[in-house]
Amino acid sequence: MQMLIPRFEIAEDSLLSIGYVAFYPLFHHNGRRRKVDPSNLMKLLHDTICTRIGVDDSRVIKGSFEARDSQEEKLEVTLWEICSISHD
Repeated sequence: MQMLIPRFEIAEDSLLSIGYVAFYPLFHHNGRRRKVDPSNLMKLLHDTICTRIGVDDSRVIKGSFEARDSQEEKLEVTLWEICSISHD
């Protein structure tokens, strides 16, 4: 999965926010809701992204997730560099 993440640089003292939307079928063909917990993806996603861009995942201080009903299974991820900490 890391190879799908583009490489980019962030400031050494910045913090991050990661948001994602998981698209997958929310319901079985019989109408019953699928038991999928997209929030379980959050830690794996944070670790994977942070490893790929070379930062410690403790710098992720904010995030969001959403699940949407879709026959096409995919994950849309947005990463924000939310601040640089000044040590002056």
